[in-house]
Amino acid sequence: MTTRLQTLDTGACLTLLRGAAVGRIAWAGDDGTASVLPVNFVMDGTAVVFATAPGAKMDAVQAGRPLTFEADDLEPALRTAWSVIVTRWEAIEEISGRAG
Repeated sequence: MTTRLQTLDTGACLTLLRGAAVGRIAWAGDDGTASVLPVNFVMDGTAVVFATAPGAKMDAVQAGRPLTFEADDLEPALRTAWSVIVTRWEAIEEISGRAG
């Protein structure tokens, strides 16, 4: 068993993200206070996509704050875990093809 961190390639990260149940969005406020909130998400090819209602997450996006997305999982019996962090993002205000 290894106790050191291992860097995963992009393909491995995408595979792990596709199987993750929940992710987290993190950002810092004007006062430097970090906020981390859970989000449901889907993968659209290589893009992490999540929707949010007005509130703290949307305020952070609209303020142009740097956001970080993170998803992880662990297997206690095997003493293994993984974490994927995504730092590149863009806001999409309208979803085309949406019913309604």
